[in-house]
Amino acid sequence: MTRRVFFLLFLLLTFMGGISRAQTPAEPEPAPVQDWLGLSAHQGAGIDPGTRITMANWQQYQQYMPLGMIELFGGKYFWNRCRATSKLT
Repeated sequence: MTRRVFFLLFLLLTFMGGISRAQTPAEPEPAPVQDWLGLSAHQGAGIDPGTRITMANWQQYQQYMPLGMIELFGGKYFWNRCRATSKLT
């Protein structure tokens, strides 16, 4: 009998915890993610096959890039500076 009571209590607490977490408001996205979502919302037709994306022209194609690639080409962090000869095809 006590096993059944503990089992039912366990189930009750488990479901109550899940219900309370489901009602908490979602945290807003960080500012860089919000900026990227704004850029990627208007992608247009796409990049033509054979286009070369280099350090000189990457900014005009950043609306097609994931956030990590934008930060890589932008050189935002010390550990991910692209060389001047870096390019995507």
